[in-house]
Amino acid sequence: MTAKAGADATASASAPQLPADGLQLDPKRCALIIQDLQNDVIMEGGAFAESGAPAHARAQHVVDNVRRLADAARARGVIVIHVWFIVEPGAPGLTLNAPLFEGLVDSKAMVRRLLGWRRR
Repeated sequence: MTAKAGADATASASAPQLPADGLQLDPKRCALIIQDLQNDVIMEGGAFAESGAPAHARAQHVVDNVRRLADAARARGVIVIHVWFIVEPGAPGLTLNAPLFEGLVDSKAMVRRLLGWRRR
């Protein structure tokens, strides 16, 4: 989990700016997808804590900002989807076709904790 620094990062094209009255979203045709906010990713002591992700998330107020965004979306009738990535103990069936997935296995991250596991 690294980002490019230097000229490449600053020279990238920014998102197009639309006038406030030029963008209309139909809540029935939209969804807010919340991803990568699991404990192993953004919690101190999580599997990826050494990556700096928890400190970055805290500095950017990620949890509070996402909570406000989700509340606003729900208030407007927009579906909120939480992506929850789970690796079963021993990582059976996990395709190791990317370094990120190899890192999951090496760090034993995102593993379903069987003790105390309950479905809601």
